[in-house]
Amino acid sequence: MIRKKFIAAIASMIIVSMSSSTLVFADVAGETKKEYFTPDVLFELEAELEAEEAAATDETIDEITEEVVEEAEVTETEVIPADAPEVALEPEVEETEDIEEPEVTEVDEVSESVVTEEPITTEEVAEVPAEPTEEVIEVAEATNLDDAQFEVMAGNVPGVAGFISRIYTIALSRSYDQEGLNYWCGELEGYKSDGLTIFKRITDCPEFKNKDLSDKEYLTVLYATFFDRQPDGEGFNFWLDKLENDDKYTRDFVLRCFVDSQEWANICAKYGILSGGTQKANISNPEVSDGCVAFVTRLYSTCFGRNPDPTGLNHWCREISNLNITGKEAAKEFITSPEFQQLAARSTDEELVEIFYHVFFGREPDFDGFYYWMDQIRFGSKVEILFNGFSDSKEFKEICDNNGIYAGPSIPLPVAEAMVLDDDFKEFLLYNCGYGQDGDWGMSILEEGAKDLHPKLTYKYADVQGATRVDYEYAIPQKDIAAIQNFEAAHFNASWTPAMKVAYTFYWVHMNMAYSYGNIAPTYCVAAFERRAGQCAQYNGSLVEYLCYLGYDACLIRGYRTSGQHYWGELYVNGKTYVIEVGCHQKDGYWNYFFEPYEYTRKYIICGERVGS
Repeated sequence: MIRKKFIAAIASMIIVSMSSSTLVFADVAGETKKEYFTPDVLFELEAELEAEEAAATDETIDEITEEVVEEAEVTETEVIPADAPEVALEPEVEETEDIEEPEVTEVDEVSESVVTEEPITTEEVAEVPAEPTEEVIEVAEATNLDDAQFEVMAGNVPGVAGFISRIYTIALSRSYDQEGLNYWCGELEGYKSDGLTIFKRITDCPEFKNKDLSDKEYLTVLYATFFDRQPDGEGFNFWLDKLENDDKYTRDFVLRCFVDSQEWANICAKYGILSGGTQKANISNPEVSDGCVAFVTRLYSTCFGRNPDPTGLNHWCREISNLNITGKEAAKEFITSPEFQQLAARSTDEELVEIFYHVFFGREPDFDGFYYWMDQIRFGSKVEILFNGFSDSKEFKEICDNNGIYAGPSIPLPVAEAMVLDDDFKEFLLYNCGYGQDGDWGMSILEEGAKDLHPKLTYKYADVQGATRVDYEYAIPQKDIAAIQNFEAAHFNASWTPAMKVAYTFYWVHMNMAYSYGNIAPTYCVAAFERRAGQCAQYNGSLVEYLCYLGYDACLIRGYRTSGQHYWGELYVNGKTYVIEVGCHQKDGYWNYFFEPYEYTRKYIICGERVGS
């Protein structure tokens, strides 16, 4: 009676249950999960049953366990250290409605020609270890690991803690201590480190070094750690020969080869950690969290405006759960897809910003954030600017962390920026030039005037100090042409429009020239671009010369402002006149007038008449 209840009690712990996840992989139901029990658990179960039943049994715990495992069709029993923390056993998943998934290709076997005496690269030797051959050599007597320890690994300890337990068992031949477990788990959690780094740090400690392992013993530890198995004869002999007889094959070199194996990638993916190697995991049925399903489903609904198809959902969840792609990489694939590009092309700027809030944050835009991004997308390719900002945000990383997804490092998309921008220049463009806005703004005026440009090597000059206006036209000095060309080469790229070049030059002159009463260059552009010093004639003369050089219709004016002599510029577009007034940021504060109509300016005196407000 005790025996039957005992079997029933254990069997109930592994009873098949329906998964609550909305995602079911097609071949999950075909696999048999293995659950393992520590001796402590078995003893507790036996004690409870003995308290309920008066009759005693002569059968041992080992015999009962063997029968239970046999009845549950568990093919292999592993043992974990007695002091390992107990965790609830995960029920197996019953076959439900399948989702068809892409076929997983088996890994090609490594050819025999790889094992050779010739020097080989890490790329070549990374694939040498294959499935065990029929010839399995006896290595147990040469190592501290026995067959039981090869099977222990992490027992029923899941996740990061299971990985650390596994490394302790294999590398240090003992169970973990709680303090050590807590420390190493803290190093791994949140993807702060990877499996290779943790293994190297643990094996670099005195406890491991004091074991003074031979090459054979060290190699056996590598097989157990990175391939999860006993050494095979052919592969083991190859590596052992290299370690013992080839100076090029140091232990660090061999370790690097082992870590770049698919077996190691699969082991780390099972524990939900980064491997530190180059291979991708190929677990066909990884453990997929509800958070991962929700993350992928939201990408479909927000980027494509539809529900995911089963094959696509299956693919992305498997790749993310296998740590083959990061959260940012998955989002990038959706954002750069033709289906999303079509949606973006049909959307206004306001709608596009809202879409990105839903894709990356799962919420409506906040007021300040919304208008910040509306300003940002005026300066270049909209989708790329938004992706770079949203994917690298703290909020998106927190969403990935909460869903058990590795957000990954920054992967910025190339942005076709209108200009090389800093924050001060952005502010200038937005609030002084009306960048990206229609109407009677400076940038709009420059863009309108650039529709039919004919570059010139002369500039206009007008004297309005007398009763009548006197106009002149002068050649732009060769020294100034050279200064202009050098300035363009240093600051502009081929994608810049004439309006952009003028705006940046206006900003640069304001920020980089110093007002000077002496040591002023005789020509305007040399004074501005090379010596960076001058007065109103040089400030505004350099802008007028450059406008004419580009092909705009501009003129340098010599007149009065209030009571003093002054130089400023004029730009003529569609029969209207606009003022050019570049101020010195050290003397005049912020900017003066970036192509403003006279009625919005200070009082200027032209031919004895005051103009402006």
